[in-house]
Amino acid sequence: MTGVDDFHAQYIAALHTYLHARDEDSLTVGYELGRRALEEKISVLDIIEQHARTTFAISEDPRIDAPVALEFLLQTLAPLDVATRGFSTAPSGTRNNGLAPKILPTATHSGRPW
Repeated sequence: MTGVDDFHAQYIAALHTYLHARDEDSLTVGYELGRRALEEKISVLDIIEQHARTTFAISEDPRIDAPVALEFLLQTLAPLDVATRGFSTAPSGTRNNGLAPKILPTATHSGRPW
């Protein structure tokens, strides 16, 4: 099992727990999974896709409340959102740090960047 597969398995289990318990402790697990996703560089799109698949798979259960499932997803994505916002609002000289491609100069109306 890969790290991503393990993450998704834990996400599914945690989502099920939260949907049935609806308590702060099980919601905190979602937040911690988000921190893990950030550390392991798990794609936000992968998380959303897995959430949608899981939610659709269990949607036949009338006890499942879609807004509650969304609340868990948003809690999971919160650490990634904070990190992204921190990156986008950092001063331009501190943003790159070798983690992102350098921004190329924009082309002028003549098509040349100078």
